[in-house]
Amino acid sequence: MLDLLPRPSDWVSTREGRFGDLAAGATVALVALPLALAFGVSSGLGAEAGLVTAIVAGAIAAVFGGSNLQVSGPTGAMTVVIVPVFATFGPHGVLMVGLMAGVVLVALALTRVGRYARYLPLPVVEGFTAGLDFEALKCEVERE
Repeated sequence: MLDLLPRPSDWVSTREGRFGDLAAGATVALVALPLALAFGVSSGLGAEAGLVTAIVAGAIAAVFGGSNLQVSGPTGAMTVVIVPVFATFGPHGVLMVGLMAGVVLVALALTRVGRYARYLPLPVVEGFTAGLDFEALKCEVERE
């Protein structure tokens, strides 16, 4: 577990690099917080849930780091999952689904299943993403 934490070599050592990291973090916050608020409201949990989720997820992503290929912010695809779960099971169901998804992701990471993602054709990945975005838009329209 300690291997997941950042090492001193992971930190930027130049002043310009630290300023760049700070500017990048501020930019992500400016984009992610309003988006998280909107997802909280659209899912039915309220703006507070979106705000708390964005702050907690941002802090966890900052502590454990990431990669150039990782998305660590709110995405429209989550609306497709959250809205039906909230409608059926309420806020406790959303928490349970989040915890279950986390356990599955950790299990997939430990078994190194991600290395097989390179064999997925790009059109399949793009089609899947476009389909999720379309479903998210459809869920938001239906809620209004």
